[in-house]
Amino acid sequence: MSLPRTGAVAAVASLALWTALCAPRAARADAGPGGPALVVRVNGVPCMGAGDLARLLGGSLYWRPDTRKLVVRAQGHRLTLTADAPLVLVDDRTVRLDAPVRSLGGELQIPLSLLPLLPRDSSAVRLVVDPGGSRVRATPAEGWVGAPGVAVVGEITRVTLTSARPEEARITGSAREHFRIWLPGAAASAALDTLPAGSLVSSRQRLPADDGVTWELALVRGTTGYRRASSAGAVVLEFAREGSGFAPFASEAPAGARALRVIVVDPGHGGDDAGVTASGAVEKELTLQLARALVPELERRTGARVVLTRDSDRAMAQPERAELANRARADLVISLHFDGA
Repeated sequence: MSLPRTGAVAAVASLALWTALCAPRAARADAGPGGPALVVRVNGVPCMGAGDLARLLGGSLYWRPDTRKLVVRAQGHRLTLTADAPLVLVDDRTVRLDAPVRSLGGELQIPLSLLPLLPRDSSAVRLVVDPGGSRVRATPAEGWVGAPGVAVVGEITRVTLTSARPEEARITGSAREHFRIWLPGAAASAALDTLPAGSLVSSRQRLPADDGVTWELALVRGTTGYRRASSAGAVVLEFAREGSGFAPFASEAPAGARALRVIVVDPGHGGDDAGVTASGAVEKELTLQLARALVPELERRTGARVVLTRDSDRAMAQPERAELANRARADLVISLHFDGA
């Protein structure tokens, strides 16, 4: 924590007041840097502690005892709050909250009406209230990805996933038992609802993904197709046993030997991702050269059709590579890398 430069006495006073007014209580749950903050009610108004506000934003607190003002500096922005006042200075603009900042149990409490007023232009994180309104957590600027909600509408099973950027969602696996969809953002912590009676979705699980969220759905036997639609702030998937306008699922052959009809060769890296560079050799260039050389050799030896995920020096996200292989209905995918060799 940084202290005001007003001499040793002011520094000691600032430290004492910060400890008394803003430090999180010892009994607070989820006190880690990324843990959520508990919501408390002050005169019926939902609030969060000033210490939690600074912690979730990754900022610092400065207490000015002469004016009873608290300054939070985070992500290149400055928030100035005044005890027992509803006005907050956000950088160079003044906003009015629905209730004043209050002290409760020795800690300043900030009304949650401040959250939508926080700067969003260059913020690395945003603060959002969990479903149920009991906690506040930090989320990447691209927002949360909600858990898949399942509803049965007539003969159709509809799956809805909330997202800040639904237009960027990608279906990365179209097999009936392993249907996968990827969305940018961070996963919400909401619990999964019970599947409704008659649902064609038999299970849902979230898979590890470094650059977003991947949900995998399993469809019951007899489900024949799917289709996708986007709505405001959500991705909608529909599944049916029969009907027009539904795409068929990718084949899921049983384990064991099978004919190779389509082979997808995936040259690793590309674009800004050069991979390993050693003695003038660049991995992204070597993988592309090797892929091009493999195409005629694989076609000659196997009789299969060979498809490249990229045939130029361009960046490709992992979900994009997987989606291309799925669209090609690949029987085999070969991913090329050199690593440190």
